[in-house]
Amino acid sequence: MFLARGMVPDQVVKLQPLGDGTAIFAAFDKKLVDGFVFAAPVPEIVEARGLGKIVVNPMAREVPEQVGVPYAVMATSRATFAKKPEVIRASARAMTKALIFARDKPEETLKIMQHYFPDVEASILARIVTTYRAALPSTPVISREEVAKTVAFMNIGAAKPIDVTYESVVLPEPAEAAAAALRTQ
Repeated sequence: MFLARGMVPDQVVKLQPLGDGTAIFAAFDKKLVDGFVFAAPVPEIVEARGLGKIVVNPMAREVPEQVGVPYAVMATSRATFAKKPEVIRASARAMTKALIFARDKPEETLKIMQHYFPDVEASILARIVTTYRAALPSTPVISREEVAKTVAFMNIGAAKPIDVTYESVVLPEPAEAAAAALRTQ
């Protein structure tokens, strides 16, 4: 994102590993760092407590270079798929069921999140559910356009740009089969 805006990252920020969410929160709270990158619910807790502001939220699709870039993917090798096709297909079905569940049942999704994050206020978790639901894909299948946008995003400022084809990085069959199977249920 810095490169896309004409900035040299090493001149703008100093990156350092801080560990898990608890360590990151503590470092930020004690003002040992000016910012951080981490998944929910840490940024939302920081913002809710008035300690900081979320400036880049990939789920909100506010950064033009990230629009159309899949946020999370299920990855494996073609060799693993060849050896264990049913395991991969079952994993794709489970992921697709989770997408559909989160999209169609926000109240139940919130209850599950409350189970895993019992110390996080319900209002913060509700905000996360709303934000993440808005970013959920309608299908588990990665499209050619999404691959092209991902490659373009990855190549911003790259000294040696990557050049891949859709076929070389995506094996659509498990996701297509999962999507088809769940449409018929």
